[in-house]
Amino acid sequence: MGNLEIFPPWIVTSTKELAEAVKEIENSPQLAIDIESDSFYAYRERVCLIQISSSSKDYIVDPLAIQDLSLLGKIFSNPNMEKIFHAGEYDVLCLKRDYQFEFKNLFDTMIAARFLGEKELGLKAAISKHFKIELCKKHQRADWSKRPLTDDQLRYAQLDTHFLISLSDIQKKSLLERGRLEDAKEASENLSALKAQTRPFDAEGYRKLKGSRDLSPEGRGILKELYLCREEIARMRNKARFRIMNDELLLQIAKVCPKDVSDLSQVKGMTPYLLQAFGRHIVDCVLRGEKSPEAPVCWADKTRSRRTPPEEVNLFEKLRLWRKTQGETEGLDPAAILSTEQLKDIAHALWAKKKDVFRSLSDLKKNRYEQSLLKFISSIQE
Repeated sequence: MGNLEIFPPWIVTSTKELAEAVKEIENSPQLAIDIESDSFYAYRERVCLIQISSSSKDYIVDPLAIQDLSLLGKIFSNPNMEKIFHAGEYDVLCLKRDYQFEFKNLFDTMIAARFLGEKELGLKAAISKHFKIELCKKHQRADWSKRPLTDDQLRYAQLDTHFLISLSDIQKKSLLERGRLEDAKEASENLSALKAQTRPFDAEGYRKLKGSRDLSPEGRGILKELYLCREEIARMRNKARFRIMNDELLLQIAKVCPKDVSDLSQVKGMTPYLLQAFGRHIVDCVLRGEKSPEAPVCWADKTRSRRTPPEEVNLFEKLRLWRKTQGETEGLDPAAILSTEQLKDIAHALWAKKKDVFRSLSDLKKNRYEQSLLKFISSIQE
């Protein structure tokens, strides 16, 4: 059981301090891990804090102050030390992306909550339920790249890991009683296999914006120009895209087609700052877009359903219904039954008439659901 008494965290801001911290925790059987990033502010997102809690102390590592974090690598990859996250997929992917860390022996308390049938999966709800403490989440979208950090921010960051070891101990006991401990461990360990990939900018992404298909050909041309312009400005200024212009504003401009800055000022959602900073760029985009209208041809080609045979899509949707029913029967979140990717693999294997339909399932999942799935598949193929 972790330490519930809260003392000030150790703020690690130098290579020397990191080495001392690692020496203290390298033999710990369990560590709780979390990160904070600047994803709501920067075009090029980066890890801005790494929080680590042992059973006796909380550490807050500042990656912006320490050039070499490689010492943490041996901790994250140590198979004899359990690393505990809450909703750890994002954290693991960011740490792999920025530092090429590898992970072994993971436990995710949100995944565990799914296998316990919890309705509220957030950390705030879990801490409130088990420790009667209300976490304040007002810094959830703070700009963590700014320095110095306030005491309030540091406290917020500390509490994201402080209770995780104790929470995991409580959950494991309940999971063991329900016969679901191995399920939660397997699903948690799957996080270690995640591949960090930097998504290239999709120049055709404007086609996927909600409402884009309802625009006129000229409106779609304008939307394309605005979408590309926003990307370039965001990249040049290292700002999150939505902090330049959000999707709703792009669509509104494309609908109204303002011919000059005066017209643009009347568009719903246009602020004085945006008008002053980007007004001329936006009007130029409108003029270019009107001259290069986008015909609706190939719009459906950009959707997954067009690339995926309709029969396969139909199988996937039916499998989703099976998962939903199975989840209701077991009192579990459907995602705890099988992942969406696993359902897609099964649907594809069925459509392609492959022999090993359940090749993507672990032995544990096969033992739990193979017979039920075979029965369901037989019923929909009759």
